[in-house]
Amino acid sequence: MMRMAALVRVLSRQSALFAARKRLFQAYSVQPILRQFNVSSAVLSRPLHSTTAPKDKAFWEEVKALHVRAYAEDAQAQYELGLMYLEEDETNTSSPEDEWMLDAEDLRQKAHDASDPQDIKTIRKNARKMYKAYREEQKKKTQAASLVQHTTTDALDNVFGSIVEPLLNGKKKLSPLPTEFVEPEDPMALMSQNNATAIEWLRRAADSGHRDAYVRLGNLCMEHEPPLAHAGAAWYSLIADVANPHPDALYNLGLLHFEGNSQSVPPVEVNVKLAMQYFMKAAEVGDPSALFFMGHIFHVGHELVPANAMSSLMMLEASAAKGHGGACYYLAQLHRSGDESMEIEPNADTFFKYLKQAVECEDADALYCMADLYHYGLPPLTSPDMRLAIEYYTKAAKLEHADALCCLGALKYEQRDYAKAFQYYQAAADRHSMSAWKNLADMYYTGTGVPQNKKTAESIVDMLKQLEKEQESD
Repeated sequence: MMRMAALVRVLSRQSALFAARKRLFQAYSVQPILRQFNVSSAVLSRPLHSTTAPKDKAFWEEVKALHVRAYAEDAQAQYELGLMYLEEDETNTSSPEDEWMLDAEDLRQKAHDASDPQDIKTIRKNARKMYKAYREEQKKKTQAASLVQHTTTDALDNVFGSIVEPLLNGKKKLSPLPTEFVEPEDPMALMSQNNATAIEWLRRAADSGHRDAYVRLGNLCMEHEPPLAHAGAAWYSLIADVANPHPDALYNLGLLHFEGNSQSVPPVEVNVKLAMQYFMKAAEVGDPSALFFMGHIFHVGHELVPANAMSSLMMLEASAAKGHGGACYYLAQLHRSGDESMEIEPNADTFFKYLKQAVECEDADALYCMADLYHYGLPPLTSPDMRLAIEYYTKAAKLEHADALCCLGALKYEQRDYAKAFQYYQAAADRHSMSAWKNLADMYYTGTGVPQNKKTAESIVDMLKQLEKEQESD
């Protein structure tokens, strides 16, 4: 069997020019950007504290104040309580191979001081931390009656959806709230996160006219297992098919009909024509992601949407002006290579201007492209700068950019840090980098940085050959 090294080095250490061209080509095959049905971040940015760190008493008072306002039918307070009570997956999703991505100082570069809660997300984190500490203390005080931990009825109800699913059904009416909030004897009762409680508060916020609550309820329907796609569409439609439609609701409806949902009961069929209508409406009301996607569609053309270069450029620029990193990167590549249909001449300075905007938006492709510029000193730069190249490769890698991970692996390999190289390649391969898979095969075959295992190497090569055949037949 031939040595793998010769086969893989060119691909894993491809030139920056080829990488840039590949990125541009990929930009021309844009799909609607998955937002995981998130609402706009502005909803969560209302400051709730001063810049000084509050004492626990102040924190408790704030949580209680939210409840008082919510019981007084304050829609914003009801919405914020809904977000506070939402459960999140607390599992550490990073593997040991990815621990290099978790440098605490780097992750803090955009964060506020941990002692300075700025918004409802921070309140949720503090509440979770305090509740965990409370639970641990209760466990220490209470002697276990049995070594077996029994599942509670409430837990089973939540697992099987007997509480949550009906609450997501907008046709189910909620019972009226008590006239006023009664503080519980144990204030920690306010800290226990519970999706059923969260959804109930979001329902009340929606009933009180909170627009973002409708979107969030639709999001939760889509995140349900199995997806409650029809219920989600109903929530979105309530705030999309109105005189002043919600941009996120329009976009999410477009995404739902563009992709369909086979797991929903009954399934939601793909309806590209309807999807385009929703995307276009979302673009008309200024949704950045819809502007970006429709800008791409008008650029390349579609059987339902004829190409229109000027409309494309207008939408892409509008999306970029609203801070959409993908649109900024798309425009950067258009100005790098030029585009005859848009009457754009190649211009390194304009390319770099848009690229820097995309980098500021933390677009992973832009960060990778910037790293390549510094790695090879490509125009408009005049010389390489490996320190900055590694900095940008690392930033892209933290956003799970497969090619950036692979490049970092190649750099570690050249430094003969084979253990780290293997970790980077493994992380890149997990994110579908064929170059990384080939490099892993080489390392297994030669026993470099990992115990030698030629069978594993041959299995990887066989898998890659099969994938290449499938791609050729498509």
